[in-house]
Amino acid sequence: MVDLDTDTGSVLMNSFCQLEQTWKKSMIDRYLTIYVYNAYYIKE
Repeated sequence: MVDLDTDTGSVLMNSFCQLEQTWKKSMIDRYLTIYVYNAYYIKE
């Protein structure tokens, strides 16, 4: 028999970790885009 509580908990933790990684990646991408844009804009 499957322990529903621990199963749901681990699924929630996994999705939360994936969400956090995706959020961090998007933040890093945004900062890189702004940094590159600023560097290019200042050079012009």
